Order: sequence, then structure tokens, then C-alpha cells
Amino acid sequence: MTASTHVAALYVRISRDRAGRSESIAEQERRGRAYAADRWPDAPVEVYADNAITAADEDTHRPGYEQLRTAIAAGRVAHLWTVEQTRLQRTEVGWFRLAAELAAAGVDEVHTARDGVVRVADEVAGIKAVLAAAEVRRLTSRVRDKMDSLAAQGRPSGGRQFGYRPARNDAGEATLEVVPEEAEHIRWAAVAVLDGWSLTSIADELNARGAPLVRGGKGWTTNQVRNTLTKGSVAGLRVHHGQVVGRATWAPILDEVTWRQVAATLDTRAHVTNRNGDKAYITHRKRAARRYLLTGGVAVCGLCSAPLVGQQRRWNATTPLQPYYSCHPSRGGCSRIGIKGVELEHTVRDRLLDELDRRATFGATVAEDTAGDVRARLVDAIAEVDRRHVELARRWASGALPGAAWDAARGDLDVERARLDRELAEVPPPAGRVDAGELREGWDLMTVEERRHVVGLYVAEVTVAPAVLGRQRYDAERVSVQWRTV
Repeated sequence: MTASTHVAALYVRISRDRAGRSESIAEQERRGRAYAADRWPDAPVEVYADNAITAADEDTHRPGYEQLRTAIAAGRVAHLWTVEQTRLQRTEVGWFRLAAELAAAGVDEVHTARDGVVRVADEVAGIKAVLAAAEVRRLTSRVRDKMDSLAAQGRPSGGRQFGYRPARNDAGEATLEVVPEEAEHIRWAAVAVLDGWSLTSIADELNARGAPLVRGGKGWTTNQVRNTLTKGSVAGLRVHHGQVVGRATWAPILDEVTWRQVAATLDTRAHVTNRNGDKAYITHRKRAARRYLLTGGVAVCGLCSAPLVGQQRRWNATTPLQPYYSCHPSRGGCSRIGIKGVELEHTVRDRLLDELDRRATFGATVAEDTAGDVRARLVDAIAEVDRRHVELARRWASGALPGAAWDAARGDLDVERARLDRELAEVPPPAGRVDAGELREGWDLMTVEERRHVVGLYVAEVTVAPAVLGRQRYDAERVSVQWRTV
């Protein structure tokens, strides 16, 4: 190795510091360069930096640190400086591994601003590493205990989220305050989900409305919409480690029934853990996309009750292909019923929207909302599953519940929760919350899947009767709609 390949390496790092009270990496670099210029004036300086990355977790990837290790292994580093030993490593295993790599490369010392010159083979350096790792574990435990305490009191854990701003209550304790304009966006988006809008359409509409993002960005995405609407905090619930642990100290934006139904509708869990520890597949999500509004058993034959099949058909050689519903032998049909697809879908759409208008006008009552009792029962059942999950987790953490029993109980609860979520997602929202006028105006802009969702909430079955002999035109009187009851 020639003298020109020997460098003075500076490693600068800081963990996340929102308050700005710690030494920035720029300040660390300034101090390191001054030290290197005084101590090793002839050595080129190379800086390896990791900004807002912890050294307390071996699984955390630190690009700057890994580049430094590569340079050490290549024999390019003659001198190493950092603010203090723990900037390099805060775990015992990590420090002893680095010390061995430094020793193998002939680097016997680490120069620091606070710990002086650390000899990598010295027992003192090893003791410091052990003490630093112990402090990390104590700090982690204190933070965990603090988070558990805040959750038990229903207080926020910190941070800004859409719909709320940090505030203080009369006792001076941390809480959250509703941001009215953001809350309106959340309420609209929740109703849109229950109305059948896709997350893509909701994100596009929020962007069109100018809804702000908490941390900036180019615009709302489907994941941001999902995460915002499924957070228990928007329903005034305190969630800890993914489980609802009680009521929060701040006002809800959505009532719990609405939030539970929105969360169940948006649930994308494909698997749950069963009592044997195996993954069980949940089939109520990720259905294959359909091209027709009324296939899949919604429209049926008035003669044999077989589901109608959607296909493209020409009326003659000069007309383009058009949607057509027919009773087909491939679905066990009698082949005696057929009807124009566009006209049939328009008939069902118009009757559905008229029915929703009627319900909004005459039926914003308890009697009209026949699903109210079912909805409330399912929400209570889901809340009870969450309560049992939290209680079992506490017993397991305290050692009162063996691991095998915890795995079995958790598996049963996961399966039960998935079943309840599936049932709740299929319950129609209260009629008073459905804006039939908005649905009518936006119907042509909705995707087939969005329309199918709306139809599935309210329509139990569409029956197509045989055509009247001699009538050549489309006959809407052949179509009868049976409304879903819960």
C-alpha cells in the first residue's frame, strides 16, 4: 500500500432528532476535519455519514457504516475518528466485530472527541461497549413502559396525523385536537368507501379537493387513504401494538360503527394464523375483477334460476359487439333467456338509485335501517375480540399464559376476527349516509368494481323473465329487483 492510499476516515452519525438538540452530522464533520488536519495533515480525509439512523439495532442497515467497513477491509483506512465510541456501535457484538476488523487492517486506535483515544484491543473499549449496550436495553425498556402507560391512559404517543393536531388538556397533558377542515375530508372519504368508491378514486378526489398531506408529498396515494381511514385514532380509540386498548382522550372524527365498517371493508389481510400456528387463507378479499355489473349470481334466469352469463354479441353483421346477458348451459342454464346488457344494467342502476332516494326521503329512521341491529352486534363482537386479544397478550407477557396456549388462543381470535370483519364489510351502510344524487352523477365515472360494490350492498337478486312474444324492443318490465335484507 502506498502512502497515497492511506486515508483518515471520519465516521459521523446521528439518530432521529426532531427537536434539533443533538450534534448534526455537519457539525461532527467540521470537528473531525479540524482534528485530522491537526493530527494527520498529510492524510486525505474521507467522510462516512449516516443521518437519522440508529446504531442500537444490528438489523438496521447503515450505508455509511458499511462503506467504512469495506474501506477498512480493503486496507485503505490508516486512521479513524468519530465523536464517541457509541457513534460507531452501540451493541456488544457489533463493537467486537468491528474491533476485530480494525485490528486485522492494522488500525489499532479510534480517535474520538469525547472518549479520547480508544485502543481497539483494550479491555476498556470492550467494557464501554457492554455498558453502552446495557444502556440501550434500559432505554428501550423505559420507552416501552412509557408507551404502555400512555396507551393505558388513552393519551397519544406523539407525532402529527391527518385530522388532528397536538394539543394540551386542562391538566396540561398531551392530547389531540380535531382539525375541522381535515376532519371533513376524513368523513367524506369514509362515506365514499361505504358507497363503493375505490381507493384510487378517493385519492384522486382528495387531490382534486386540495386536501393537504401531513408530511408533504406529491399527492394522496391509495396507501395513505387506507392508513388514514383505518387508524383507530380517528374513532377516538387508543391503539397499541396493533390492538384497540380503550377509549382515547381526544374527540372522534368518525363514530365507532362507521369506522369499524370502513376498516372491515378495507381489510386486505389474506391470511390469519390458526390455532396450530399455520397460515389460514381468507378468501373474502382479492376477488378477480369482472367485466359485467350483474354477473356472479346477481342476475338470474326467470325460468331455471341459473346465473346469467355476460358476453359480447352482434345483433347483425353490421352492428358492433355489445354486452349481452344470457342463460348459458356452462352455468347449468336452460338457454331460454337472453337480454341486452347495457339496457339491463341501466334498469338496475335507475331502480337502485330511485330506491336509495326513497330511503333517504322516507327512511332515515330506525325501522328503515334494517341492518342497524346487525351492524351494532358485529361491532360489539369485534370490540370483544379485540379486548380478549389484549387481555391474553398481557397474560402471556407476564408469564401467566404459556406460549403454546397463547399461540392457540391467538389463532382462534384471528380467525374469529376475520370472519366478523367479512360479515361487517357486507352489511349495507345506513341509508341516510348514502348520497343517491352523488352516486347518480358519478356513476359513469365509477369503475365496474365500484359499481358492483354498490349493487352488492343493496341488491339481493335481479330476475330476468322470458321475453313477451312479438316485442322487438328492450322490455324493462321483464326485470324484477329483489332488495337485500339483513
